[in-house]
Amino acid sequence: MPGTLNEEVAYFTEKKAELLKIHRGQFALIKGRDLIGVYKTPERAYTEGVMRFGRDSFLVQQIVEHEQAEFVPLFAYRANL
Repeated sequence: MPGTLNEEVAYFTEKKAELLKIHRGQFALIKGRDLIGVYKTPERAYTEGVMRFGRDSFLVQQIVEHEQAEFVPLFAYRANL
C-alpha cells in the first residue's frame, strides 16, 4: 500500500545497528530502501525530503538505541466542525 512507510521502516530497522555506530542521535532521511542522507536536525532532514519528494511519502527517523514514545493528550486536537 503506497504511503504506509512499511518499506522505509523495515529498511531503517535493518540498518539501525550500522547507523548507530556512525550517526547516533542524528536523523536519517529514507525513501523506499534508500538512505538519502543523515542530518543533524529533523527540520533539515524534513526540508530535504520535501525538496526531493514533494508530497510523496518519506521517513525521517532519529538514530537512537531506543525510541521514546510521544503522548499527545486527546484534548490537544480540535475537530473542524
